[in-house]
This record gives sequence, C-alpha cells and structure tokens, in this order.
Amino acid sequence: MVESAREGRSESRDVWSVQRAVAWVASDLRRLGIESPRLEAEVLVGHVLGLTRLQVYLRFEQPLTAAERQALREALRRRRSREPLAYILGEKEFFGRAFAVDQTVLVPRPETEELVEMALAHLRDHPTPQVLDIGSGSGAIAVTIACEVPNASVHALEPSQAAANTLVCNAQKHDVASRITVHRSGVEDFGDAGRLFDAVLANLPYLRQDEVASLAPEIAYEPLMALEAGADGLDVYRLMVRAIASGRIRLAVGALVLLEMAPDQGEALVGLFEQSCSWLERGEVLRDTSGRPRFVAWRAPNGPAQ
Repeated sequence: MVESAREGRSESRDVWSVQRAVAWVASDLRRLGIESPRLEAEVLVGHVLGLTRLQVYLRFEQPLTAAERQALREALRRRRSREPLAYILGEKEFFGRAFAVDQTVLVPRPETEELVEMALAHLRDHPTPQVLDIGSGSGAIAVTIACEVPNASVHALEPSQAAANTLVCNAQKHDVASRITVHRSGVEDFGDAGRLFDAVLANLPYLRQDEVASLAPEIAYEPLMALEAGADGLDVYRLMVRAIASGRIRLAVGALVLLEMAPDQGEALVGLFEQSCSWLERGEVLRDTSGRPRFVAWRAPNGPAQ
C-alpha cells in the first residue's frame, strides 16, 4: 500500500497540466524581468497547444503530451533569449487584425495604430483616395488602410524583398491584395509623376546610430535597416522630403502628409519640410495617447507648384 501511494505521487509530479505549465513559464519570465509574465505565459502555452487564452483557462487540468512539453520548452528558450513574443508566435495584432511577422519586419507598435486612425479621419471624405505608405514592412499600415477604406488604392514602398513577401502575405490574408500595389523600392528611387496622392504616410527608421546599442534586448532581433537612420535619425526622412520637393511624389489638393517620429524630432522635421517644401502648411506636431510628441502632419492646400 505504501509503495503504491509513492508511485501515485511520483506519477502526479510528472504530469504537466495546462495550469502547471502556465505557472512554470510565468515564474521563469518573471525572473527575467519580462513585463506581464503571466499574460505572456498564457499566450505561449496557448500557442503551443493551439488554444485561445480563454480555452487555456477552461482546460487548466488538461495534461500536456511529451511533444507539447518539448515544444513549450523550445518556445520558452527563444523568449529567454529575449526574442520578441510576436516572432515566436509568428503574428502580431494590429488594429484588431492578425499580421504575420518574422525577423524580416518590425513588430507593429500600438503608436502606429494612432497614425492609422489620424489617416482614416482624413480619408473618410475622399471617395476614391490614393494613398502612399513609405517603408511598409509587414504592411500593417497599408493593409489596414485598404481594409478600412474599401475604395482606396494603396501604394506600398518596401525595398526589402523578404519584407515585401510578408507584406503580400498579409494583403492576401485580409483580402485586399487587389487594391495594394507593392513597389520594391525605397523612397529615394520611387517616382510616379502621373499620380496625385491624397495621403502620404510613413513610419520610417528614425533612431540615431548612438541609440541602437542601448535599446531593449528584443530590438536586436528586429531588422536594423528598419530602425536606424544615421547620426540624427533623419536620413530616410530627408530622402522623403527630396522626393516630395522634386515632384517625384505629388500631392493632391488638401493632401495629408503624416509621419511617425521619435519624441524629440518634431522641430527638426518641421524645419526640413519648411526648407524644401514651403508651399505646404506649417507642420503640426501631434502627441500620442501617452502625451508624447509622436507624429508630424502637413497639408497641401494647393499642391506643389509644378
């Protein structure tokens, strides 16, 4: 009887329930200083088991198979190395939609959803708007605009072939590929003199070279070319200003130019546009929901003088 009881306790200790797995992963992530360790643990366990977070709770007593336990160990190993959770999951939610992501594209940020909301407010009055998304990456901006504005034609600039492949995948996933034209191009090479854009949107690289090394360890997994932009972080935006000033990117009457930036770059960006695109209305620095300067917007009341 005593021996039987011992065997029963040993078998019990070897059984990994969903609840035990969540607690183990959360404890490990907490030691690493990961923000929201319990939430991430539930998401990781759900990912390995193919369950939603609600299903994770409903199946707390369900045992994991040996294969599932091994898969969870591998997912946790990747997160321990500070690989972003979105890369492990293979997707990130943006504007209520799941976007495929991997190490060829930036993980979409919540602040960029605010840029999309501002753009949508502008585009509602346009029956068939033409929209340009510069540095499209995963297509979070371009695809969302196409989904939210059914009559919009969206042009997405993305110089990386790997990122462009992800962009196309996301456009197809959300059934808007027919209304998004993907240009394998950086802004410095793009020109479409026959088209007038009603909105030009950009979340371009804006980190200074000296900032990169001090960023969170997760950033090391993201593509450097999508993050860093020279000594002052404005190199790619300078190329964008030149494209607009030269007429290679032409703006329709009342067009919106809307950029995401680092909180300390507003004055410099306004100055760049004033110097080369004086026909635009003065740039307006806008704050995100946390109160930080995060966006700059310009209007083209009469379009560029050609």
